Parts: sequence; structure tokens; C-alpha cells
Amino acid sequence: MEDKRVFLGIKCPDLCVYEYLKELTSLFNGKITLVFPELYHITLHFFGNLKIDQIDILNQKLQTLSINKFELEFGITGIFPKNQPSNANVLIITPIKGSKQIIGIHQKISKILKLLNYPVEKRPFNPHLTVARVKYGSQRSELAKTWLSYEIQINESIPIDHFSLFESKLSTEGPKYIELYNY
Repeated sequence: MEDKRVFLGIKCPDLCVYEYLKELTSLFNGKITLVFPELYHITLHFFGNLKIDQIDILNQKLQTLSINKFELEFGITGIFPKNQPSNANVLIITPIKGSKQIIGIHQKISKILKLLNYPVEKRPFNPHLTVARVKYGSQRSELAKTWLSYEIQINESIPIDHFSLFESKLSTEGPKYIELYNY
């Protein structure tokens, strides 16, 4: 039976931060790779490879969830791993509006995953949008310090009324995310 590499997430493609970030990349002297806007999302849970019958059961259970529409707004810079500038490999922005709603969705999903005997992350959930990856060999501490000093002012709210189960297809051109189901 076929496997699919899947995750649950909230798509954020309408965010106008990409052009803003392109202007900042010159300050990083080619040491970062920007994530393309069509890939912008907040990961709620990453599964890895699941069999089709597992995806069907998961989808049935997730159909019982509903979320209230809310506004999402980004503006705080961050890094992963958090509090480890010398190991920073991802540059992120976090919500200044909508975090509580996202955390609530994550908690509802976690309850369903526990019922289905899926492992649930024990670390605190940190809603974020990955905007760039740090290239290997870069001076990560200095780069992280520079990124964390920025005050990003996006001044744009995104209406959110669902989350999705995505298939992630990896290739040499980069990942492609395909929405399988919406909740």
C-alpha cells in the first residue's frame, strides 16, 4: 500500500512578507535561502509517512473538528532552535495576533491524535512561520543576532477559517505541498 508524507497545517500564502524579506537578504550576504510564499504555512503536526488507510481514519476523526474564523497577524522574529543562536538553522516570524486560536486548534488535534495512538509532541507548541533557512557553514550566531534585532511590521491580517492535511512531496527543486483535506 502506498505511503504519503503528510502534515497538518494552516496555509498562509497571502502574506506579503516575501518582498520585504527579499530586501533584507542582501544584508545576509547569501547566507540564507528564503522560503517561497506558496509554501508558507504553520505546522500543527508532522506525521511523516502514513499509509492511505491511516490517512483515511485520521481524516474521519478530524472531520469532527471545527474552528471559528479568526485573524492571524505576524510580526515577531525568531529562530530555531530557540535560544541557540550558534545553532540557528531556521529564521521564523511568529504571530502577534491569533496565537491563542492556533494553540487551541493544536490542543484539539492533539486530543484526537492521542485517541488514535499517534505520538504527540511533548515540547510546548510554538506557532510560527518559517521564512528562511540558514545555509550550511554560515556564521549562525551573528546572523541570528541580526535577524532577532529586526522589527518586522507587516501590518496585514490573514483571515483563517480552516486548517488542512497536506501531502509533502520532496524533490530536487524543493518541496511541494498538496492540500488533501480541509477542516
